[in-house]
Amino acid sequence: MEKSYDVLNSILNSVSAVTRMQLASASEWENCLVIEKRFSSDIASDWLDKFEAEYIGIEAFLDLPVKNTSGAFIGIRIPAFKNNIETVLNMTRKFHDADFMLSDFLDGFQKMFGKSLYTGHPDFLELGVVNHWKSFGAMCFWRSDDGSKFAAFENVLKTRLDFMSVLPTPAAIEFAFSTPVPHWIGVTVSYEKNGKYFLSLGQAESVLGNIWE
Repeated sequence: MEKSYDVLNSILNSVSAVTRMQLASASEWENCLVIEKRFSSDIASDWLDKFEAEYIGIEAFLDLPVKNTSGAFIGIRIPAFKNNIETVLNMTRKFHDADFMLSDFLDGFQKMFGKSLYTGHPDFLELGVVNHWKSFGAMCFWRSDDGSKFAAFENVLKTRLDFMSVLPTPAAIEFAFSTPVPHWIGVTVSYEKNGKYFLSLGQAESVLGNIWE
């Protein structure tokens, strides 16, 4: 079985190109700005010119080079200071101008906050639905030192049978870190059939594995 530690390190050490980026006012991913190569490079600049929230959320999506999973994203929420907004804008420009790799995303925030990001034990794990985290309702199923992640996942899932039905977008497990600012690694755990998304228990078990048990 693929251990979750291996999955996370495979993401962080991957040379994968970022396939799309997203920006959100704080955590309002239901109304986020989706940035793709086919869109104008001015889309982020125009959106940021009107930005008024106290915090800005940024996510980068990539194909995941780990078996038994279908994709991943990495995100962070930072204060919307002028210099932070400029850093985000520069990232979106680099994304449009050339191959923008996960390492480019990580480096931008490592310089801002040091090398403590995305390392060590996550503070908690959540199951949610991409870009419907609030509206569908995310489920926190594990906190630091709670024991087996997959056992906790299975137990809590019994109280949320809607996750076993058709989903609006792919389901994802987020490994969430609280300091120095909220940041996370998400791994999608879904399969698609006839244009509809369903939770994959096999992918979830593969991602959660036996690490830190």
